[in-house]
Amino acid sequence: MASALSAMAQFGMSPGKAIRVQRYKGTDLSEDDFTQLQFALKNGAVLSFESSDVPRDEVLSFAESFPLAEIEQAL
Repeated sequence: MASALSAMAQFGMSPGKAIRVQRYKGTDLSEDDFTQLQFALKNGAVLSFESSDVPRDEVLSFAESFPLAEIEQAL
């Protein structure tokens, strides 16, 4: 499902915007006062970063520094 969401965003079929962090494709589903970034892992899992208190740029910066590859390998 995660890869479907990313594919839909890439083709403009989703309310979100396609993004890339490290080597992972994701979808930015952020709205006015709510940030939501979702990333599809190769095993089918979805990792989501969400906040209603922290600005989008800070959430994105956190996601960029997050050890996504290590998390994926541990699953």
